[in-house]
Amino acid sequence: MVTDERIMARLVELVDAASRVFTRHGYRRAKMADIARELGVAPGTLYLYVQGKEALFNLVIRWQLLGPDEVPPVELPVATAPEETTLALLHERLQEALRLPSLVEALKVSSPADVERELRDVVGKFFDLALRHRRLILLIEACAQDWPEMAALFYDQFRSGFLERLTSYLQRRMEAGLIEPVPDAAVAARTVVETVAWWAIHRFGDWDPMHHLEDAVRPTVVAMLVRALRGNVGETAP
Repeated sequence: MVTDERIMARLVELVDAASRVFTRHGYRRAKMADIARELGVAPGTLYLYVQGKEALFNLVIRWQLLGPDEVPPVELPVATAPEETTLALLHERLQEALRLPSLVEALKVSSPADVERELRDVVGKFFDLALRHRRLILLIEACAQDWPEMAALFYDQFRSGFLERLTSYLQRRMEAGLIEPVPDAAVAARTVVETVAWWAIHRFGDWDPMHHLEDAVRPTVVAMLVRALRGNVGETAP
């Protein structure tokens, strides 16, 4: 087990470098030589820490999901993990990590006392979730481009399931006259998801991520989406 602080620090640097390379190139196209170059070491050095790319990718996924402080102690070189093992780990952990309790609870209520507060809670917690796991989501999106099983896991199961729940929630609130009716609740749900995804995840890869407005991003995005969903419902005409 790794106990030496210097070796552990180097392992953290390796995982960070590998995460950047996998996110940049995807899993299939990334090479150990690319990761060695990113870290600034000879390719052979990597094999002191991991047995190969499969082992390194599994370690990256575990650290992205749990954080280095919560990953069980490892023995070097980290043993190779089959791709099926990594996918199974992702499936298990994503169910917990990408769950949105505020939406689950909202779906249990037919007529909330304060739908605007409910909307702020659902949209705001979704923003926080996306921001917290943005590196993992970017990594999965990159790897899903040439890894069909990864794409099916993330897009067909988790994202589609979340969109279905959000669509159902919006449809119910529209039918109850609590939010502004629109022609298609699924389009409304997708608009919420893509707006939050850009601001919480993808803007960091933009040429101008607007870091100087960091404190204003979340409240502004949440306020605008809630206002758009609520529309004029509940307002008293002058």
